[in-house]
Amino acid sequence: MPEVSVPSTSASVDQLASLRSEIDALLDRDVLTPRIDVAAAAPVVIGAMPTIEKHRAAVLAIFGERGSRTLDRLVPLARALSLAHAITVATTERDLEPLAKRAFEVRNGLYLAASALIERDVVSKRSLVKLTGGTSYQGCVEDTRALASWFRALPSDARAQCKVSDADLARAHTMADEFEAAFSERNFARVAGTLAMEDRARVFTLFFRAYDRARQMLSYVRWHEGDIDRIAPSLYAGRATRRSDSAVVTPPQAPTPITPTPVVSPDMPGADPFPV
Repeated sequence: MPEVSVPSTSASVDQLASLRSEIDALLDRDVLTPRIDVAAAAPVVIGAMPTIEKHRAAVLAIFGERGSRTLDRLVPLARALSLAHAITVATTERDLEPLAKRAFEVRNGLYLAASALIERDVVSKRSLVKLTGGTSYQGCVEDTRALASWFRALPSDARAQCKVSDADLARAHTMADEFEAAFSERNFARVAGTLAMEDRARVFTLFFRAYDRARQMLSYVRWHEGDIDRIAPSLYAGRATRRSDSAVVTPPQAPTPITPTPVVSPDMPGADPFPV
């Protein structure tokens, strides 16, 4: 395959912007769900363009300006698809499992330390009745902040009987802030990711149709030679999928994110999970 320079980001942005009205004009029922490796599809087409261009005159002779316009659209659509795919990947959901595990460990550690003081009758049992407990992310943040504030407000003689230092409380507050920011950002990313997926599917639809039309024209031009796959490789090369199964005319659906279930101390109130 001839070497092709990678399109610049600015060029891809321009191409995507120039297609915006056409992208938005697509009806939902006409949008295809990609059933191929989108990241590999655009380079395939861009890489094939030098060979395709050798047959532009023959395409023009038979299909006129319509054929020429079809070929002209391939690279802009390929660049736009590359950018739309990159945006989709960039807005995929952040993995919160490692951070959530640490956050719940901090919350549970403070709770156990407070429980130890209660068991020794250093403080009242009523001190912890307002804690949320459970596996809710927001509940974890609120409990951590409440416990840290509670420890800071203890009398000096009570503080002397626990192993929770001021540094531990500062780290707990920091962890609560970081965790809250992370799952808030994740919730925003879910919305942005869904929109990006829909946009990518629309660009893919335009890209797929244009390249499919170009292959039909080239196949007609090179009918006797039978070398269409050498000139314009199929996007489904190496797959045993029938053409009718290659693209489904239904709007794309965002994947259902999996929220990890953190480990909760058996003594924590509210053992049932709360929605995040």
